[in-house]
Amino acid sequence: MDHFFFKRKRNNEAKYAKACSCSTSGSGSVTSDNYEKNINSNLQTSTAFEPHFKKKKVSVRRYNEEYLKYGFIKCEKPFESDRPQCIICNNILANESLKPSKLKRHLETQHAELISLLNIFKGRKKIEKALLSSYLVAYRVAKEKMAYTAAEKIILPACLDMVRTIFDDKSADKLKTIPNDSTIALRICTVAEHLEATVTTRLQSGIDFAVQLGESTDIGSCTALLVYVRYTWQGDFVEDFLCCLNLTSCLRELDIFTELEKCIVGHYNLNWKNCKGITSDGTANITGKQSRVIKKLLEVTSATWNHCFIHREALVSREIPQNLMGSIEKCGEKISFGNYFFLFLATIFEDDIWVMKLAYLTDIFGILNELSLKLQGKNNDVFQQMERIQGFQKTIVVLDLVPEEENELLQLSSSFTLKNDYGALSLSAFWIKIKEDFPLLSRKSVLLLLPFTTTSLCELGFSVLTQLKTKERNGFSGAAEMRVALSSCVPDWNELMNRQDTPHIKSV
Repeated sequence: MDHFFFKRKRNNEAKYAKACSCSTSGSGSVTSDNYEKNINSNLQTSTAFEPHFKKKKVSVRRYNEEYLKYGFIKCEKPFESDRPQCIICNNILANESLKPSKLKRHLETQHAELISLLNIFKGRKKIEKALLSSYLVAYRVAKEKMAYTAAEKIILPACLDMVRTIFDDKSADKLKTIPNDSTIALRICTVAEHLEATVTTRLQSGIDFAVQLGESTDIGSCTALLVYVRYTWQGDFVEDFLCCLNLTSCLRELDIFTELEKCIVGHYNLNWKNCKGITSDGTANITGKQSRVIKKLLEVTSATWNHCFIHREALVSREIPQNLMGSIEKCGEKISFGNYFFLFLATIFEDDIWVMKLAYLTDIFGILNELSLKLQGKNNDVFQQMERIQGFQKTIVVLDLVPEEENELLQLSSSFTLKNDYGALSLSAFWIKIKEDFPLLSRKSVLLLLPFTTTSLCELGFSVLTQLKTKERNGFSGAAEMRVALSSCVPDWNELMNRQDTPHIKSV
């Protein structure tokens, strides 16, 4: 091919020489202008026959995390394309070097003595993935209140079946690093300790908080006092489990307060002055006439005490008129007679007055049960609860504002942007958001919203305690399992992975 083009070029040059000779013989002389024109025209003719080769397109390569096993990371400098950088010598290679063969060649030729260390690093990455998997499995087991054996008897076989069916046996064998029962227990303790540290660190920063107290007994007749906290974090309220205190039945009221103070002040290093609300149920040890637990708490804090709305509603429902109460008692007596109850119904329904009273009580208790369900759950504040009760009891809350707060209220009411935020955000998030522009109103509103209105979270905690501590596990403390199951915080897995040991959580 090259011979052909060179031959054609020589022929063109010969034709050009012949044309020049002809023009010279015809005119007898050649001017410099004509000579240059002839050269240009013939050069164009000669180049027209030269071949044109297309430029080869160079594909841009992308960095892959698999290249880490060769000792290369993605360079952080702002290049147009990904560039590999050696973690040993810090050399930055071209984008074309993003090939396993070239990266491996650099490793073998430049750092042959460090290949064994990189293999150790590669094995460590696999160990870290297996460790993270064991943490995630343990977290799931604790969240679902399952036994430790569930990981080995249910989760692992199910995962092996799925991976073996979808992928292959080799991939399934990698899942056999899931730990046994004792390791699951250690992982749960580590996660629980991490969650406890997360909550206490937030509270120790000096933010205001409210507490919810609930007392009950477990399957072993041991008295337990559950403590929940509500605090402001990242623009809204957060409700979380704080601790479970194991009390003896012979403790007096002041001893209960002492144990509570040891936990709040001694163990968690919190300041009672930051406690702005206390909510409890109607148990005698906490709120009875002879009890001084709430009284002592109000002395050391600047908080207000709230009696659980649900228990208040239950107390009100007890005040039933005597004529209606007689109908209930009469019905209850007949139910205990079994089959005679149907004979009783056949005769009692002939009494129109009794049937009318029964229908009235059915409607009333239906409304009370519906109201009780609405009062339960998380993230409830006093205004929401009062709105729900207003339809049943017509209660109105009046706030007294000082002149400075009234001025802020006037400015707030004229802002169209904040009106949109009020409709889009929760009530607590809205008042927290405007604390920079309206500090007085925000502060007063947050303090009103911060206290718990019910002890439903404590009731939920006792249900979890009953589920964990069964007759078969009567000696089981369940402190770590309860914290993981009830905590609203999400563990920081990176921090857990960096921990070198897995100590047991202290039973608080």
